[in-house]
Amino acid sequence: MTRDLSALAWRHLARVTIAFRTPFVVRSGRGEIGVDSVFVRDANGFPALPGSSIAGVLRAACQSAWGKPFTEDLFGSEEGASRLVVGWGCVHDADDRPVEGLRDGDDPVLAAARRGVRRDHVGLDHRGTAQERRKFDERIVGVGHRFTFELVLSSASGSDDGFDRLLGLLGSGELRLGAGGRRGFGAFELARLRQRSFDLKRREDFLAYHGLTADLGAGDLDDRGPPEAPTPKRVVVTLRNLRPVDRWMFGGGTASGDEDMAPVTEPMIIWKDGRGHVSDDPVIYLPASGIKGALRQRVAWHFNLRAGRRSDSVAALGEILSDNPARTALFGEMASRDGGRPGRLLFDDVFILAAPAAQIDWHVSLDRFHGGARAGLLFSERVLVGGGGTDCRIAIDPDETLDAPTRRALAAALDDVRRGRVLFGGGTGRGNGAFICDAVEWSDGGRWLEAGST
Repeated sequence: MTRDLSALAWRHLARVTIAFRTPFVVRSGRGEIGVDSVFVRDANGFPALPGSSIAGVLRAACQSAWGKPFTEDLFGSEEGASRLVVGWGCVHDADDRPVEGLRDGDDPVLAAARRGVRRDHVGLDHRGTAQERRKFDERIVGVGHRFTFELVLSSASGSDDGFDRLLGLLGSGELRLGAGGRRGFGAFELARLRQRSFDLKRREDFLAYHGLTADLGAGDLDDRGPPEAPTPKRVVVTLRNLRPVDRWMFGGGTASGDEDMAPVTEPMIIWKDGRGHVSDDPVIYLPASGIKGALRQRVAWHFNLRAGRRSDSVAALGEILSDNPARTALFGEMASRDGGRPGRLLFDDVFILAAPAAQIDWHVSLDRFHGGARAGLLFSERVLVGGGGTDCRIAIDPDETLDAPTRRALAAALDDVRRGRVLFGGGTGRGNGAFICDAVEWSDGGRWLEAGST
């Protein structure tokens, strides 16, 4: 039976402002000159958040937290219409106002939003190694940009538990918007919430609701504090004060001089006193995919070590390397005819706000067969030396089916990071990339690990 929404006299409205703490991208399915994939844009060329993308993330989170009946009551089903309307998200300008309609001018925050940032990627095979002819790049939205979108829920009463739960999800810090969530994209935090409920049977509320404009920054709405978030489902591991020991570099950046290789950097938006500013200098960062790749191999190594998985032949070694249960369980597997699924670990990019010292190193390319220098192949790289520490956050989707050896392999790999035994970035074979941290902290006090030890 189709639900009659006209019988629901109450409208609960919220205008939600979020700030991205990692880059994000909702892909448009198109490319442009020099870039294989670009983000969804509005008529101005600014990035936008489609309402369908927001609704899809909220629906999936609701069903995971509270089940199908609760979710279909809010979002509808084949038999009944949705009670929830989700609007598009609009990017903010330097004055922290959502931009609607056509806009021109020289606003620096909007200019940065229109440009986006470019990220290079390479396709990986089932062993986690680069595939030939699978390099691609995409244009994404940088860190710090703010967006505002509107939620309207039709209800039969002045208070609706479903709406409160939705807002709690948005403030939980566990949701990610857009693509690439498993490699660090799409993490956000709730920056501002304005809300009001309208009883359309009352003349005063009806006129107030009817008088609301499409301007997401206007309207007689109440500023609300952060909503009560649901009990976290994910376990969060924090590497406290992760910092380089000596030299390190994640390559792929733009050279500032004559060097051939430079570390990656990106601009970011910084908000202070109600205004947005583009960082004066591009910020150096550790890509989440680089952290993920190094840990992926270390987890596999620890699992093989503890399980006594050794090879007596090249064929046996290939099987051990390609088939590692712990690596598959934690980091997922590629889609194929036999299936595939995402991993259980979610990483964030780590941004180093205080720029470390840099130096130019010279190298000569070596012949792979006899180890001698190759003529005419001298090259240089700008490496970073030391640098300030910052926390690195890794979220785990808990799964009680994970066995004890898999959990212990992850714990051992993280402890290796603490001790400086895991190398990150480029040039690890010549001594780059040693990092250490002060502690490995578990948000649940380590109960997830203990549950796997029985």
